[in-house]
Amino acid sequence: MNEFTTVIMVSFAAGIFGAAFGALPVFVLCGLFGIIGATAKICGAGDVLTNVLTWGLLLGPQTSFAGGIAAAAYAAKRGYIPSGRDICSGLMGLNKTDVLLIGGLFGAIGQLLMILFNLVPNINGIAWTNTLALSVVVSTAIARIAFCKQGVFGKVETGMNRWRPTSKVFWLPWQSKPSQLLLIGIAMGIPAAYIVTANPDMLLIMFGIGAFSLIFLQYGTRIPVTHHIGLAAAYFAFVTGNFWWAATMGLVAVYLAEFFACVFLIHADSHIDPPTCSLVVVFSLHPLLSLTGIFDKAANGSLLSPAWIPAVSFVLVALIGFIVLILLRGKEPVIQTAVFEHKESVSEAVSA
Repeated sequence: MNEFTTVIMVSFAAGIFGAAFGALPVFVLCGLFGIIGATAKICGAGDVLTNVLTWGLLLGPQTSFAGGIAAAAYAAKRGYIPSGRDICSGLMGLNKTDVLLIGGLFGAIGQLLMILFNLVPNINGIAWTNTLALSVVVSTAIARIAFCKQGVFGKVETGMNRWRPTSKVFWLPWQSKPSQLLLIGIAMGIPAAYIVTANPDMLLIMFGIGAFSLIFLQYGTRIPVTHHIGLAAAYFAFVTGNFWWAATMGLVAVYLAEFFACVFLIHADSHIDPPTCSLVVVFSLHPLLSLTGIFDKAANGSLLSPAWIPAVSFVLVALIGFIVLILLRGKEPVIQTAVFEHKESVSEAVSA
């Protein structure tokens, strides 16, 4: 058996695993092994755990998480579950072989997409995007086209504003106001920037904490979703060594996730993950901005890239993102008064 066949078979199995346990639970495990892998690297064990488990074939989001999402969309189409946006429930409990097989199929599709995306040449010696994240976005979009009725961008009801979450259509009602987004971006991005600029081996710590903490969301606690903020900030701290560039990209990630929630999720009947969409854009910014030379000598205060540019960028992103969201949403309240049921609200709102 050649290596490619083995990879696809393992990816198929991982998709079944993701469908059986549920998309969010397997992503929580991904976060756990992000913490363990980062700890192992600090202790001198290298990247083996990270490469094999965190981003590997079994727990990597491109297989298990994407497979779980696709299986939920299919299960909703068949009437087995109420909503294709339910990424909390383990679908093994449905006792439906076809649901698990769809999970396996999309686990293999996700890995195959990542292999194809990795063939795209680097830009300025830098990977052109986060191909793992892009494979999740594309495979879950394919699942929506295959199994759902509302299209890739969903369907905005007459009289509703695409950009204004309500009690009827929402992602995370408690993480939606511009002020909330700004503060959680600061709360997660700045520590991630600090930790990785101090020790680059701790690249995945804040991602792991953010992803593993979703276990509380799984069981009804309305915590923020932050793994994309931590990973975006940590990545830019790692590649630039600059605290303010890292903190800035944490804010970019939090605003983009809310933007993509309005574009792909809240008006739709299956899950396309807003944080993952945001990471595709953030990682793509690195090679594109590197072509300008803006990262090269930021610490040295060169004419091309003065040392103050990253700090000013942080302030500008904070203000521009805040103002744009307010303008898009208009004068009506962002969240209308509603009583959210415990399990149902989390199943509809949660993301990983």
